[in-house]
Amino acid sequence: MKKIIFLSIIALFVFLAVGCGKQGVPAVVVNGTISDASSAVQNKTLMVNGTLSWQGEAEKNSRDLTVLLNDSTKITDASGKTTKIASLRKGDRFSAVFPEGTKIVSPSPGKVSNPATSIKLTK
Repeated sequence: MKKIIFLSIIALFVFLAVGCGKQGVPAVVVNGTISDASSAVQNKTLMVNGTLSWQGEAEKNSRDLTVLLNDSTKITDASGKTTKIASLRKGDRFSAVFPEGTKIVSPSPGKVSNPATSIKLTK
């Protein structure tokens, strides 16, 4: 009986250690500035210049990227209010979050493989 309780406690600690390791850090984040928003509404793409962070580790240099959007992309302004794709403008500063498994799939300007799950405009 003691063995079962002991093994259960060890299993619980392993489960907690593995689950707590993630700490809610998004897989991929881009922080930067919109360099071209002219095709945001029609083609659901933004040209941006920003710094990528992979699992919370930021790259040292910024890069030009094509960011994909879709109808599920949540866009908020600096105050946290939901806004529309049409409100995105050249020069806006932002932070975009992408799902697990996102990659950069082409050379400069790189293209992000998955649509952003959220974009928050910053000041």
